[in-house]
Amino acid sequence: MLAVTTNGHCGVIKIGMGITHGRIYSTGGKFVKQQIQLAGRVSGSGQALITAVAGPRIAKGKGRFNRSRATGTWSGTGPSGVCTGVWSAVRA
Repeated sequence: MLAVTTNGHCGVIKIGMGITHGRIYSTGGKFVKQQIQLAGRVSGSGQALITAVAGPRIAKGKGRFNRSRATGTWSGTGPSGVCTGVWSAVRA
């Protein structure tokens, strides 16, 4: 998964993501030296809601999955302010 900031100072963030039985989880990735934890669900129609936590920072995202890829938007807050952006993922 790649999260790209479109507003704010968070930059580009690479996150390892897995999905089992519709449950989203992290398989790796750090932001500001903090391990990123993902949690979320993908519905049968491909709609997804995701929460990412890295230390005191939290982001929420939504998007859509198909068989080979996913795209969506996210917004997050932390000690230094707010960031928003887009995310994408491809099936490995």
